Amino acid sequence: MMLVVGALVVGNGVAYTDDSNTPRITEFRVSKPDAGNVQHNGTYFAVQTSKEWRIYCEGRHFASVLVEDGIFALRPHPGLDVDGWGSTLYLQPYFEDDLTNHTDNVTVTVKPDCVRVEAEGKVAAVGGSAGTWQAEFDLTCSEKTMSATGNYFIQLAGVLPVGKDLKLYKLASNYLQDVPLLGGGMGDTGDMAFVRYGDANIWKPNAEAGEQVGHFPPETYSSLMVECSCATNEVDTARQGHAAIKLAYKPSLKVVLDSPNTDKIRFGVIFTNDQDFASDNIGITPWIDKNDLSTGADYSFTLSIESEAVAGDQFMDEVSFVAEDEAGAPWLGVLYSPVLTGNYVRIGTLRADAPGVYKGVLKSPGPGFFKAARE
Repeated sequence: MMLVVGALVVGNGVAYTDDSNTPRITEFRVSKPDAGNVQHNGTYFAVQTSKEWRIYCEGRHFASVLVEDGIFALRPHPGLDVDGWGSTLYLQPYFEDDLTNHTDNVTVTVKPDCVRVEAEGKVAAVGGSAGTWQAEFDLTCSEKTMSATGNYFIQLAGVLPVGKDLKLYKLASNYLQDVPLLGGGMGDTGDMAFVRYGDANIWKPNAEAGEQVGHFPPETYSSLMVECSCATNEVDTARQGHAAIKLAYKPSLKVVLDSPNTDKIRFGVIFTNDQDFASDNIGITPWIDKNDLSTGADYSFTLSIESEAVAGDQFMDEVSFVAEDEAGAPWLGVLYSPVLTGNYVRIGTLRADAPGVYKGVLKSPGPGFFKAARE
């Protein structure tokens, strides 16, 4: 790796170049990204759009309830990073994977000490439905934590799909194996690092490229905890040939179902190693085996949801870079150090915008010095 000699100081905007023949940063602009916060006098606040309910705590957007196309899903955002949206909970029971158009009603009510969320719909099955469901929970937030407690009910009805298990909900996330990293080299990253379930079981995704693997242990539970861990997602999409996305601090997401009338809850997960940064290639689905189901069965659960920001989560300024290099490489790396003579670490990639010209927007770890690097 050849490093640029020129550098710039983000803190006071000083820039200089020593050698025009090296890769060099020629322009930069520091900005504060829109955190999506609002001004509001109360502790809790909610805004409805066509796609979601945005839930606020003291002006900070800490969760969204997704409702587009008749779904019902919760996405937490307990931290400060504007890109810190990670795993998603689809709180809908189903026999078939298509969850759209199976939620009939979602109500969000702001209270002094919480936001009450209530929903109801139909159990998704081929050609229609196989029962009904209801969910209710109170959302609260504290420093870098989102919590919810409530209840979840499922009533099976009609002719049940032959040979199909009942999935109680879906936790959707992303995990990438052997991809370019913003810090350089190749490795694993994503919106989660591993899954915890049951008492102390750990499952970590591992598959050959393009392969789909599943994990369905035989144990059954009356109370099942499932947690997608927090993670720092540092996939370098520019080096994958896509538009660049920035480093993101992804929160954990834990769900606990506790039932007084069934001890047949099972854990299941499917992972597809597609290396697609935008895909939900992790699908976690607690389920009840088809042989334990019957028409007219009612299932009730107490529900607990918690999401915590990853260690290191912070609000970070963004820096728009323009760099030049006569060598014509497909990209340039950007290195950072808080002091001019310190150890520089790679923080991202600038893609070629025109012959010899490179552009990109990266998150700044703080005031300091940046160098361009030909790799």
